[in-house]
Amino acid sequence: MSKVHNQRTQLILMFFAFSFGMILSNLLGQGQLMKGKQATGEEILLTYRGIDKTIHDLPEEIAAAYSEVSEKLQREQVYLLHNAALQWQLNDYAAQHDLAMDEAAHRYFDWQTPDEQAISRFYHEQADRLAKPFYQVKQEINDYLSLQRAKQARQQRLAELIERGDLIVFPDRP
Repeated sequence: MSKVHNQRTQLILMFFAFSFGMILSNLLGQGQLMKGKQATGEEILLTYRGIDKTIHDLPEEIAAAYSEVSEKLQREQVYLLHNAALQWQLNDYAAQHDLAMDEAAHRYFDWQTPDEQAISRFYHEQADRLAKPFYQVKQEINDYLSLQRAKQARQQRLAELIERGDLIVFPDRP
């Protein structure tokens, strides 16, 4: 009876060792496959009938549309992350200087509204493109120049945060 029990124990151990070896082999194989896909820079987008598909496997028109949407989404994600960083920076600035958020934003970004000379200069530089009299487009020019200055101030503050190492954005992460 002891001999049968020993054989049964050995058989069970061999079965588990074999099963463990198969599982380990499968996991290592999948890991090598994933490393191969990642080493070539190909991200697996989907699995169809057990076969991993990358962007190169998609029909040409779908691959082009997918790339365009991915790039646009990535740009929007980076823009939102930049806005979050600027919001945190602005909150810190307001707290450090004991200011209300509106006043803190005005001081932190430090952009001036366009004066009459800047508006007039812009109108004269673009007069051939603007088919309206000055008084009709003055407010639009003011709004446009204000927006440009705000964008410029935003870019400058972002550049400062990045240069100091206070901001690192990982655009390839969702």
